[in-house]
Amino acid sequence: KLSANRQIFRLLEKISRSAKLPAMPPEAAILEELRRMPTDQLEQTALFIDKLVTERHERRNAMLDSTAGSLAGEEGKALEEALKDCEHIDEDTW
Repeated sequence: KLSANRQIFRLLEKISRSAKLPAMPPEAAILEELRRMPTDQLEQTALFIDKLVTERHERRNAMLDSTAGSLAGEEGKALEEALKDCEHIDEDTW
């Protein structure tokens, strides 16, 4: 037996390829199918989508955290030099 998440994923795949609504973009077909979905399946779908969004945000934040404050190559060297210049303030240039 398929897990609820797998069932929902297959349903969304089926909807996106739906022959019933060929002129609609996949997003519109999915929304139309959600409008007709029974409440219990709609709740499962909402939980699944929430999980996907949460995971996406966690991955994005992890990527940002791992690269925050770092620049590679020439940009990194240029920033390092600019920061060295900032260490010495020339009061006469103000």
